[in-house]
Amino acid sequence: MSFLKETKAPSCGFSNKTPTGSIFLKEKKGQGALEYLLIIGAAILIAAVVIGVLIKTSSAAKDDINDTQQVYDDQINKATKDFNLDGSVVE
Repeated sequence: MSFLKETKAPSCGFSNKTPTGSIFLKEKKGQGALEYLLIIGAAILIAAVVIGVLIKTSSAAKDDINDTQQVYDDQINKATKDFNLDGSVVE
């Protein structure tokens, strides 16, 4: 079992033998960890933006519903103000 990993340099005839626990592999692990943290951070940021948009949209919809209900109530009151509960006209 070999503890060295052989990689060939492109067309120059040299081979690069590095131990498997070398500094190069540690740098790659560090780079992978940083990329992982950046992806997690981006996912959290996107989730925060989506939640913010949903909250803003739902509060705007609630305001529209309240406005529509008020207009409906006003129209009903105008239409029925001249009538009694039994349907007779108020004199």
